[in-house]
Amino acid sequence: MFSKFAEIINRAVEDLRRRNLDTGKTYEVRSFYEDERLAKAVAELYEGCDSWLPYIYSCLTSDNMIHVAIAANTVADYMKTLNIKKVMQLDDRFRSYTSMEYFINWKTVSPSDLKNEIGYEAEYLWVMRLGTFHPNGYYREKCINELSSDSASYIYLLLRLKDWVPEVRNAAMKACSNVTMLSPGEVITCLVPLEKVRRSWRVVDYYLNDLERKITDRIDEFPGVISKDLLCRYDEKTRMALYRLLLDHKKLSRDEVCNILSFEKYYPILRYVIKTYIEQYDLPVEEIDEFINHRSVAVQRCAIEKKFAVTGRTWDGIEEKLLSPSLNIREIVRYYLIKDRNFDCRAYYIAHLDGDKNRYCILGLGEAGKPEDAELLMKYLESEDACIVRNTLRSLARLSGKDCSEIYWRFLTDERLSVVRQAYENITGLKIRYGAKRIYELLEKTDSELLRKKLLNLLVNESYWDRVPYILMLYTPQKGDIPYGKLEDGIRSSTVYSSVSEAQAVWIEEILEDKQYRIPENIARNVRNKLSYLRKG
Repeated sequence: MFSKFAEIINRAVEDLRRRNLDTGKTYEVRSFYEDERLAKAVAELYEGCDSWLPYIYSCLTSDNMIHVAIAANTVADYMKTLNIKKVMQLDDRFRSYTSMEYFINWKTVSPSDLKNEIGYEAEYLWVMRLGTFHPNGYYREKCINELSSDSASYIYLLLRLKDWVPEVRNAAMKACSNVTMLSPGEVITCLVPLEKVRRSWRVVDYYLNDLERKITDRIDEFPGVISKDLLCRYDEKTRMALYRLLLDHKKLSRDEVCNILSFEKYYPILRYVIKTYIEQYDLPVEEIDEFINHRSVAVQRCAIEKKFAVTGRTWDGIEEKLLSPSLNIREIVRYYLIKDRNFDCRAYYIAHLDGDKNRYCILGLGEAGKPEDAELLMKYLESEDACIVRNTLRSLARLSGKDCSEIYWRFLTDERLSVVRQAYENITGLKIRYGAKRIYELLEKTDSELLRKKLLNLLVNESYWDRVPYILMLYTPQKGDIPYGKLEDGIRSSTVYSSVSEAQAVWIEEILEDKQYRIPENIARNVRNKLSYLRKG
């Protein structure tokens, strides 16, 4: 951090020397290191502790010009690093660190005097921007007035619309009304702070509505705002704020909405855009139909829900959605069909099991079927299609649960990794235990790294004294790929109240004494202590 100090000090000293030549004035330039508190404050700030920021800001009123220059440089450097989210967080926290008014009457502090002392417009603007978060209302109002014509400061002005002091809010309302100074990037950047302002009860509704109208009108002046290349530069919150604003004011055309739906991938945004568009734009049923087969599940579901709400009934062809790849779609369609027609979804799935969409039909039968339907699915376990086998295993878990535990065990050794993962998911989801010996023997035989990890997880979930000897036998030089941290968890994570037979205890002690195993001393001591405790008990 010393290099950062040196950079700030040198910059401040050079600034003052230049200004001495320019103005003919003489400033006393003391060493920065004479003020240990300021040195510590700058150090802590650059380490990420912004609780020192109010103190550094207070140094702007110092009689020592080197301190003023250092404070201005530091504030500017720090504020430049903040994104929108951090700016809003700082707005919430800055005033809570200290009142900043123990030794300074901020009501009398003049921004114009600070401007003369700082000497640089760019640094002065950053000082004023942070000043809009100041605890003193008179000073906040002065900072707002200084920034009223600076478009880059618009988000700071916007946040003051929720200020608790009426005079400050009025100054912010006046400053924010001039949206014509904003560039396209500045307009979009201000939308997330605008969302925060909307949630405040202090903002006057009629003013906020008028401001939003002005902002949407300003957006209309920029061609190509609703384009993939532009919008993908911004995060999800910013895009959501933009869509909300434009949809609320009905500024998006059908083509623009379709364009958004074509490239957006964030599920909450897709759902919000299509739901708001369908509801607020009062679309006819024919246009809603066009969205029912959209690539996005979010769009499909919203369109299905809206069409059912408008028509009050299901329609011909909706049952085809029972074979959708999406559980989300299958669930909502089953609900509507049963509600409207008392439709037998189970019989539909059974009738289509051998169709071209049987991989999804298998899932549907698992969701809507009965335990006896498990027998209908057994033949699909022999399929060469990994997806069909995986879906069959998933449905068997729903229909038969633990009754198919041997089937799940069988597919743990399948060559297709996705099938192995599904079998493992069934076993862990149903909390099936096969016994530590069986798991250990398979772990010894397999060369699959994935299966070894899965088996190790199963092993450490077996009953404590059943698993301990097998875990201890995994401590051998030949098993270098074993994650020993996981083994330690299997030894340590247990209560000593579970019982152990004398024969099992003797076997464990023999393993602990066997030199072929490289059992860490702390692990061996842990096991011996537990055995000793149980024997004494």
